[in-house]
Amino acid sequence: MLSAILEKEVRILSASVGVLVQNYPTILPIKKLFLSLIEKGYLPKHAAESLNLFWELRNQIVHGHTPAVPERDILRVLDIGISLLRMIRIMLFETNKR
Repeated sequence: MLSAILEKEVRILSASVGVLVQNYPTILPIKKLFLSLIEKGYLPKHAAESLNLFWELRNQIVHGHTPAVPERDILRVLDIGISLLRMIRIMLFETNKR
């Protein structure tokens, strides 16, 4: 659920700053949008590492790449995801305030 909220917020931020093109023929992957936001200076560079780690851990949990995901990894992915979400919401707030 957190990844879906994160993806939605990234798409909203991308659209609000002009990174997301409305008439693009396909839906851009979340990682591409995120990297575009970093390249254009809307998000800090270290956010790319956090997003990669979040998505890797999320996929392990959701798709069961490992027999049992330790509770610490579940808490870690939640912590990273919430931190990313806060960062994106701050940028959305700052973008809307301008």
